[in-house]
Amino acid sequence: MEVKTEFKRGWSPTLEQLLYLLAFVIALVMRLAALGQHHLSELEAGYALQAFQVAQGDELQMLGHPAYIQLTGLLFYLFGSGEVLARLLPALAGSFVVLLPYIVREFVDPRAALVAAFGLALDPISVAVSRQAGSPAMALGFLGLAVFFWQRKRPLVAGFFAGLLLLSGISFVFGLVSVLAAWLVIRFATDFKLKLQIESEERNLILGGVGIALVSVGTLFALELQGLAALAQAVADYFAGWFSSAGAQQPLAVLFELIVYQPLGLLFAAFLWLNRARNSEAVNILLTVLFLVIIGLILLYSARQAWMLIWAAVPLWLLAGQFVGEYLSLPEEPDGMLVWGGAVFYLVLLVYWWMNLAQLTTEIGLVRPDGVSLWELIRIDPVSRAYFVRLLVTILIPVLIAVMIALISWGWTEDAAIRGAVWGVGFFLFFYGLMAAWGFSAPPEELAAELWVQGPSVGYTEELMDAIEEASVQITGTKYELEMVYQIDSRLVDWLLRGFPNAVYSPQLAAGDLPDVILNQNLGFIEGDNGDLYGGQHFVLQLERAWSNQVVPPDFGRWLVYRQAPVEKDWAYLWTRADRFPLYELAPVE
Repeated sequence: MEVKTEFKRGWSPTLEQLLYLLAFVIALVMRLAALGQHHLSELEAGYALQAFQVAQGDELQMLGHPAYIQLTGLLFYLFGSGEVLARLLPALAGSFVVLLPYIVREFVDPRAALVAAFGLALDPISVAVSRQAGSPAMALGFLGLAVFFWQRKRPLVAGFFAGLLLLSGISFVFGLVSVLAAWLVIRFATDFKLKLQIESEERNLILGGVGIALVSVGTLFALELQGLAALAQAVADYFAGWFSSAGAQQPLAVLFELIVYQPLGLLFAAFLWLNRARNSEAVNILLTVLFLVIIGLILLYSARQAWMLIWAAVPLWLLAGQFVGEYLSLPEEPDGMLVWGGAVFYLVLLVYWWMNLAQLTTEIGLVRPDGVSLWELIRIDPVSRAYFVRLLVTILIPVLIAVMIALISWGWTEDAAIRGAVWGVGFFLFFYGLMAAWGFSAPPEELAAELWVQGPSVGYTEELMDAIEEASVQITGTKYELEMVYQIDSRLVDWLLRGFPNAVYSPQLAAGDLPDVILNQNLGFIEGDNGDLYGGQHFVLQLERAWSNQVVPPDFGRWLVYRQAPVEKDWAYLWTRADRFPLYELAPVE
């Protein structure tokens, strides 16, 4: 008897699907690389500490981000706490933002959606925000997953991710308000009508999935009921932000961040808006309205922060993709040589412009003595002359590129002129965006100068923890049994010392209390009673931008090239009992 075996073919991905998969892998790499390189910041530590309390079963007053706190608390319970696990879920969820262009690819040009997917995978603000504990980018990722599974006819799974979206804190509320406001503008300003039909069975499954998420994650299977209360707290926090500007960024600062972090998307979206034939298309009108509404709400919101721009990045990159996608194909003869020649010419000019700007930041500048004209100064002072020439080149190169594009468009074809600019300028801005997105690996001073950092940035806490662990080994023989008192009311310090069971927070020392180690911010401690028994070391605990009242960082060129700008240092002092170290004595604080 002959037995016939039939094999069914599995999933055969198309080239388009493989490219989306590549965009997702790139997004993962950008968000997961060196995730634990720096300790958590003060803001991150607040969320991570709450997750740690969940893992320990402690009582807590949960902040308005229950999805992150509950799920990360579960990870801490299973695998132990740490910087990587504290940032892991936001990084994973934030990577799924590339699903949003994939979802809408049927309504926009497929090439435009692909460009948007890669743009969002490498978008500097999206990457930076996704790498933070308690990240607002989780909401965008859950939104993409919910709609993706709904399109795939998996309503229960879609409902589950929709429930996680509800539990994503203030970011979800901001996104919901933005979408509703955009819909109202579109509804009353255009004749567009959104028709969304969901069958009753499908609706019930979606609601069931939402319920599963609220019960399993929102209450952590009834072990931590405050998750649902935190959902309501997120709504209250958002609307309270309309009336409080504490810690908020200036409106112009947000626009400045949009320009310096997303120049590629903004430039090509602007070109699309200038094209009357394209900007009148229905899908581009919808995307433009959504983008402008989000930006408008950010500017009007009193408690505005840079992370809100992640919601604007989605329509912005879809708009930019509409323009880039049209010129992304290889040029045909006889335009090929002209297009590639123009692209290489623009790229070389821009690279030279960047190198010239970098050199310009290292020179003194024009120092004109009284009674000496600028022309006389340039003639007699070679340093001023060199600076003036570099400054002139920095200004004229962008003008030259614009003139070249206009001449090629006038003397040859507009298509050839634009294609050359898209390839040449696009490559340069792509690599600039990649360098900006890789800023998470920068040293603490440069990281603190980034405009997307909210609140103080972490300092050299690795050195502080090494000193504490060394003191513990010297005194107790183990790394974590040290008896110490810390007097810094900081979530960052609480997070750093969470593994030291004998570390106690006490603003004041009791009379006669001489702990082995004291951590405070009091440089005069050694001058008080019993201070002579202690030797001290100092560490940079946190760093913060020192130009909070200015929109543009001082010496903008140096900041743009090197991310160097004035920062304020927050010092911590570690005092150790000298008599606990019979073999050596600690050096005094400088």
